[in-house]
Amino acid sequence: MENTELVKITITDIDEFKKVLLDRHQNNTNLCIRLESVFTQLNNSLKAGLGEMREVTNSRFTPTPLKKVMGQSVEFKESKKVELPKFDNDDKEAFKERVNKAYESFLDRDAQDLITSLEEIEIRGVAKIAKIANYKEASIDVPFIEKIKQAIKEKQEADKKKEEERVKFEQEEKDKQEQAIKEKQEADKKVNTKK
Repeated sequence: MENTELVKITITDIDEFKKVLLDRHQNNTNLCIRLESVFTQLNNSLKAGLGEMREVTNSRFTPTPLKKVMGQSVEFKESKKVELPKFDNDDKEAFKERVNKAYESFLDRDAQDLITSLEEIEIRGVAKIAKIANYKEASIDVPFIEKIKQAIKEKQEADKKKEEERVKFEQEEKDKQEQAIKEKQEADKKVNTKK
């Protein structure tokens, strides 16, 4: 840029103008967000031309927690982190067996039945096997059970696909070996007939 001092003055003018507009429209959140974004981008492009540091948008927009949606009150449950109890070796094996049995029957059972009939730690164990990321702190409810079921289904489908690919690969290898044996036998026959 040719005259850096004029550009710096322009950047300052834009900042002041932005403040005036944001104060004027402080009750219109959507407009304030757009104004903040547009003027910050403009300043950043001018500063980039000067080789200066970029400005980060410091929006005045501070959303308040949602209280109602469509006239219905919204409540947020605080999820608590559960400390899983420690087991000795005998208990560990028995626990693993219970969790594995629960895992095997998980898809065949109703979500509410699972919640009422299994202990919380067993459900969390099944979730861990199903590779659910937040298995330790998620609240045990129907959506969480459905998430576990979905993960189990996806794992079963992936395992089935891997097994099909393994069988296909083994069959191809077997076919190649049989073909190689057949070709060798034919080559040996040709050699024997020439003698």
